[in-house]
Amino acid sequence: MVFKEYIKLAMRTNVKDRSFKDNILNGLLGLYGEITEFTENNLTNIEMTVELGDIYWYLALLFDTLELEPMGVAGEGDKTIKTIGKLSDHFKKHFFQGHDLDLPYIHYNLCLILRDLNQTANNIMSSPEEVMELNIKKLKDRFPNGFSVSDSINREVNWYLTSEKLSEILNTIREVKPKYDYSVDKVNELNLLTQDYLHQLELVNLTGNERSKLATKLRDVRLERRKHKDIVERLKPLVETIEKEHRGIKMFEQTLGDIRRIEEKQNTRTYNPRILSTDECSEIK
Repeated sequence: MVFKEYIKLAMRTNVKDRSFKDNILNGLLGLYGEITEFTENNLTNIEMTVELGDIYWYLALLFDTLELEPMGVAGEGDKTIKTIGKLSDHFKKHFFQGHDLDLPYIHYNLCLILRDLNQTANNIMSSPEEVMELNIKKLKDRFPNGFSVSDSINREVNWYLTSEKLSEILNTIREVKPKYDYSVDKVNELNLLTQDYLHQLELVNLTGNERSKLATKLRDVRLERRKHKDIVERLKPLVETIEKEHRGIKMFEQTLGDIRRIEEKQNTRTYNPRILSTDECSEIK
């Protein structure tokens, strides 16, 4: 999923008929609040992936409201929170002091924020695509019929276990071993590639420019290796537990079938009146 596609899917949960000003203020305030929450709380990588999706949503709102297309940008740029401050000041002058909007300036800074979000997603062992896809799934689950204020305020939290939730847990467990094995293989592959590059540096007569390029490749390989090595370290305890407790997982799979049968029975339940006739029940309705 690319950001342009994400914008269309995410804006399905924006309130319709809000004014331009309200959307801009909502986007800027939302960005500031979500980034503050993201940076100030001690979150796990999984929690950061979820929270980062909320930041993408508010950025998508600004792109959509301003009818701007995401694009690549060059330059260092300011820290994201400072960039949001600069944009807030720019819109303050437009809304309350009569200044014109500088769309190229706004566009550039929004794209800087997008670039920083993408980099952050990679830094937390995820990817921009994964973050956006998870966010869209969360929004669909939370607001299946689109966003409404009443649904947001009165959104019911289901504390009871449903087959869907248990199925998600089991699917996650099933995905662990293949991901673990893949990262183990990648670490081994990248170790061998590291040796190839080191022997090139040692044995091949290279120019200064060639050595520089090879050093950059070596650095990229080591960073990629570190990413997969971290994944292996984090998943290894879970893989060992799954291998020891495979019978317990089978029991959960059987339980999932039991819960699904109960849900089907509950969703199709009927009642036959004991005293009242069918016509009398209809009159009550």
